[in-house]
Amino acid sequence: MPKFVTSQASLSQRNEIADESLGNRFDALNEAIIEAESRLHSMRPVCSVWFNYKSEYMPNGPSRTYSIGFAKYNGKWRIVHCVDDEDAYPEGAPVFPLTDRPIEERVYAAAHIPELYQLIVTGKEEFIAKVNETISLLNSFTRKD
Repeated sequence: MPKFVTSQASLSQRNEIADESLGNRFDALNEAIIEAESRLHSMRPVCSVWFNYKSEYMPNGPSRTYSIGFAKYNGKWRIVHCVDDEDAYPEGAPVFPLTDRPIEERVYAAAHIPELYQLIVTGKEEFIAKVNETISLLNSFTRKD
């Protein structure tokens, strides 16, 4: 039981205290996600990045994978989330902004935002070779004939 709730409080009182406390924390979480989104955007990513943070394997059913990403959503870079149930979405799971997901998913997924930061950097480093390859290809093309 939280320190601020006495053992003498009724269940109804404890519920009110918990609601108020969680409401404030949910607002703070959303603000932190929006700030993180801004920081990731300022890194100027060259491609979408994804991190699978949880997998559920069902013995007699489909597997489910929970992922957080930084990708274009409606034309803007956003921290996004999806839950891929392999039987339900053969073409790929729907993607939604993390701030629009249920609070439980936001809490667990947001803990992995630092992994997105690392993946953006790695993606940019790896993209250098592709850019160099393309420049070389174009230079070869323009020098022919």
